Amino acid sequence: MKIIDSLRNHLVEIRDRFDPQKVKKIKKIRDFKSKKTRFIIYTSIVLFSLGFGLINLFKQEELSERNFRDKIIQNELKSSKEEISNWNLVDKIPFKNSFISIYQFQNKDGLNFLIIDRSNNQILFKTTIDTVKSEPKSDDPIALIQLLVFLSDTGREGKLNSFAKTENGWEVNGKEFKVELRYGQLVKVNDEEISQYPNVYLSQPAIRRLMKSFEKDPKKMMIGRVTIDEGELLITTREKDTGDGAPVYEIRSNSNSEVKITENKLIKKE
Repeated sequence: MKIIDSLRNHLVEIRDRFDPQKVKKIKKIRDFKSKKTRFIIYTSIVLFSLGFGLINLFKQEELSERNFRDKIIQNELKSSKEEISNWNLVDKIPFKNSFISIYQFQNKDGLNFLIIDRSNNQILFKTTIDTVKSEPKSDDPIALIQLLVFLSDTGREGKLNSFAKTENGWEVNGKEFKVELRYGQLVKVNDEEISQYPNVYLSQPAIRRLMKSFEKDPKKMMIGRVTIDEGELLITTREKDTGDGAPVYEIRSNSNSEVKITENKLIKKE
């Protein structure tokens, strides 16, 4: 009986606490006598405000990034949004008192990359990759892009102060770096083979998600072809340190941002 009485009293207390007549009399939070109730209300208000503020911030950043992209396409690339698809931020790296943004997009000419100084929105380097037409060499900006991502990811160079092309390679923060590419992919830095690739070719989020579904890490994938085939971007890749009999993955990305990866006869779409 004591348990039932206790339960009844508890239910009555809950009913009284939220009695509509009593609620109508409350004009401010301090009118709630229970400290626990006031704490819950204050916490809810704070969480709601933070959540709303974060959503607003994300929306503003997204709008700002979209406007920035449109200006670059129209003013710097002298193109239209219809001619460019799958615009993607590859990486952001601290540079001087600001940072550089590395972007990727595809058009009818191939897979394009830009290095943009965000302090003044100036394009520092740009390149278009189509390995069928021409295989990129070590003096192509794609070598610098991969080198910068590699140096940033490995912590060999933190903040960037300068980078430029030299006769023998690339200079970053006053240091000379000799690079070697294989099918346009960075494989050696100063004659040292790298263990994980700064795989900027597979940086598109949809590609990374699909590669993960195949249990493959983009940093361990070797690049084969990068070209435009039947209006779609085509990238072929296979896992590092595997023989000719290993599965080859064919990645296709169209102008509608649809991505398809084929492993032999196994197909996955997004």
